[in-house]
Amino acid sequence: MKLKRTIALCLTLAICASLAIGGTMAYLQDTDHDVNVMTVGSVYIDQREYSRGENGLVDYQAPGAMMPAVYAEDVPGEENGFWTNVNGAIDKIVTVQNTGRSEAYVRTLIAVPAHTMENGERAIMMNFNDEEGHWNYHFNDDDRPYPIDLHGKMYEVFVIEYNEPLGRDNETVPSLMQVMMSKYATNKDVEELLGDGEQTEIYVLSQAVQTAGFANMEDAFVSAFQNGDGLHEGMIQEWFMSLETGNNSIDVSSIDELQAILQQEEGIFDVNLLLGDDVVGVVSLSGKMENVTLVGSEGTNLILNIEAEAELNSVTLRNIKFVDYTETSKSAVTIASGAQVNDLVFESCVIDGNTTTKATYGVKGGKDCKSNIIFVETTFANVGYPVYGYGGEYGMLVFQSCHFENTVSWAYMNQGTAPDEVLFDCCTFVNCSKGIAKCNGEVGRFVFNNNQVDGCDQHEPYGWFGINAGEVEVNNNFKDEIEWIPGADEGLKVI
Repeated sequence: MKLKRTIALCLTLAICASLAIGGTMAYLQDTDHDVNVMTVGSVYIDQREYSRGENGLVDYQAPGAMMPAVYAEDVPGEENGFWTNVNGAIDKIVTVQNTGRSEAYVRTLIAVPAHTMENGERAIMMNFNDEEGHWNYHFNDDDRPYPIDLHGKMYEVFVIEYNEPLGRDNETVPSLMQVMMSKYATNKDVEELLGDGEQTEIYVLSQAVQTAGFANMEDAFVSAFQNGDGLHEGMIQEWFMSLETGNNSIDVSSIDELQAILQQEEGIFDVNLLLGDDVVGVVSLSGKMENVTLVGSEGTNLILNIEAEAELNSVTLRNIKFVDYTETSKSAVTIASGAQVNDLVFESCVIDGNTTTKATYGVKGGKDCKSNIIFVETTFANVGYPVYGYGGEYGMLVFQSCHFENTVSWAYMNQGTAPDEVLFDCCTFVNCSKGIAKCNGEVGRFVFNNNQVDGCDQHEPYGWFGINAGEVEVNNNFKDEIEWIPGADEGLKVI
């Protein structure tokens, strides 16, 4: 399966630091998270770095110059995971912490200069943590680290997978412990490491994907990061390069300026559109968009029409308000019949119609769209149907950490062919009317986990759900502060 067809709900790709290698090798400081972290959804991770202090681990502290290490044996001794009897090894204790709301699979990739000395050993030595088998190592078909080219220099990339799901606020054990230059490294080796520059670097990045909706870690990473393919050198190189370059950003100050950008005939690719407070009004998407993020300001307020000619791939709407739209339109966001919408993400948005009328919609889809849409930390309030479909338009629909309040009817309603998958996770429903979700036809998979329902009413005669699904997963839900396990009596049926 391709990512543009089956979006992984929550994924994170973070690069936090690099190690500079010069004639005297020294660490660089952590790079800016705002620049180097790409997220979709509410899985968020921090890549942590520590050194050893007198009373335990402390935040990473940059050492002085690094020279070839000194140790008596051919192989350094080891105690508690650290090299012993070594002068010149540098602590580089790397962990990953789950700072989001969802349980996640995690892996770390470490790119090391691929320089071999005359004796056949690596010039740069890495002390990985093998304690108790917490990390699994993923090698290429030759049973070697993955070779990639960065800036004309060859690197070997170690792919290390954490072997258990990482829960909310939890932190992995270290993956990397120490780094040192081999005691056999010569001036010639350092010159070859540097190449034409003044320094070369060791790069560390980490990735995380939600566990919900995936059978195992491999399926999660293949779907989320690998476009359905096996891991290979080309994609790994692209990850490192893309984090260095990032998307271009364009400041947009008016609704007319935004519409002009969106109407470019050649399409819009790899850009962040930063919308100012005065970007208010109706805007249409009718061309190609790929890897584009629209970021709203406090005053940004839109009505969005996605036209039949639109082709959207990996588009994120972040921190955008769709408020009071019912004064001029029945829908905050309308997806026309025939539009191609793959991986559209609403993140930290507000959809508030300020109405008690049933015949209004938050997001309304037409026929034959087969859209994959994800709502993350998005609020739906005072609207008839928060998400409504006429049929066949949703391939996968996900609500992650969303809030529904004073809605008039079903939070999700589909009148036609049911989606392949519907997922509600960590959502809250307050004073909502007439049920939670209803679909005509059979949903492939329906997931309802970790949700809170307070002061809401069910639909008559359907109940809380009008769902027939091939597979149903229900866990850890509460209704009016009492644990709730909805089933067939509440309209949630397994076919």
